[in-house]
Amino acid sequence: MRILLAGVSVRALAQSAVRAGHDVACLDFFGDRDMPEGAPKVSMCGAGCESYEASALADLAQGIEYDALAYVASLENHPDLVARLAGDRPIIGNRPDTLRRVRDWTGLAAFCRRAGVAMPPTLAEAEVPTASKGTGDWLLKPVKSGGGHSIRPWEGGIPERGWYLQQRVHGLAASAVFEADGARCRVLGISEQLIGLGRFGAAGYRYCGNLYPLEPQAGNGRLGQWVGETAHKLTAHFGLRGVNGLDFVIPPVGDPILIEVNPRPPASAELMESAHGKSIFSAHLSPLSEPSPHRDTARVHGKAVVFAVRDVTAPDTDPWLGMERRDIPESGQVIAAGHPICTVLAGGDNRRECLDRLRQEADAVRRDTGDAPPGGE
Repeated sequence: MRILLAGVSVRALAQSAVRAGHDVACLDFFGDRDMPEGAPKVSMCGAGCESYEASALADLAQGIEYDALAYVASLENHPDLVARLAGDRPIIGNRPDTLRRVRDWTGLAAFCRRAGVAMPPTLAEAEVPTASKGTGDWLLKPVKSGGGHSIRPWEGGIPERGWYLQQRVHGLAASAVFEADGARCRVLGISEQLIGLGRFGAAGYRYCGNLYPLEPQAGNGRLGQWVGETAHKLTAHFGLRGVNGLDFVIPPVGDPILIEVNPRPPASAELMESAHGKSIFSAHLSPLSEPSPHRDTARVHGKAVVFAVRDVTAPDTDPWLGMERRDIPESGQVIAAGHPICTVLAGGDNRRECLDRLRQEADAVRRDTGDAPPGGE
């Protein structure tokens, strides 16, 4: 059975699937060099597209033969496209009707209120006049969100169609990965999110990586319990399947605050596969079918996306294939400012050491590409 993997970047899930012995075809924006050898790949970049448009995936898929569909970001925001790509084929993970429900921000917020899960006040367009700039900070977010793109402080006024408001919360950004079978679930890991770090060329609320496992947080001794309970409530109510993610903020004291549910394999999942050896794709395909391999890891595992500060041209990237670099561009590929050059991996005995090594790896990528030094840490 050949499985089509589709989304903005499928490299990590494709590598996991092939390691587990599955036959896959890859359809995404980048068409990275380090896609599994022998796996058919079609990319928007290869087709001459300059920007990512999820709708273009359906046209590009027409030349690919496949028997089932699995998807990654940003297809959770496009349930109709998921249905079109699948046709009458099986879908690995959540079905389109589930995506519509769990990515309905007002519906998710209403469920969380009933279930006792803290979530920032979230306002749809019609509710915006009830927000007061004097009672707290609000963020303007796209309904079809992903990776922190386009999130910015709200400055008043009625948002355009396709946007909503969410009250800003302060604390440590974190995420959890869990596998679910529609009724039951199991947490696979909890990581710190790296958001807007200038050293990696990110700014604002843009996602740029993860550190796993999350260091214990003073004042939040029941973090693991909260994650497990929240994942179970969401799984039972929405019927979540496969590998999913939660994004949340950990305040200085008290329970975390849920920001969103990612009903597909999150970017941080590959760190858990690296740390524990559990196949993320196998968990996505057949959740809860294997005993939990989870064990404490003595090292911190990290990944960071390196964004270009200015337009750069990738050098000969053959040597990169043997380095701790992933999502590798083709040699000579032009990468526009603000776009990802590649992902770097590093490990350390603690958080600081791992993050420092990620910074060093990012600096090396900039030297190799002639990119400008970034600002910030």
